[in-house]
Amino acid sequence: AYRESLSLATVPLVDEWAKRELVIGVRDLEALPLIARQMVDHLVGAETREREAAAT
Repeated sequence: AYRESLSLATVPLVDEWAKRELVIGVRDLEALPLIARQMVDHLVGAETREREAAAT
């Protein structure tokens, strides 16, 4: 909604140089505050979903 209200366009970067490997590093996942653990779970889940979608 925000993007549309400003008339902005989304341009996917599909070139090889635009691909990135992102890493999340923590000493002790259980020691993180709940909100941080939820964020890590969300990001890891998104990566898993992307890999599964690419495999089909």
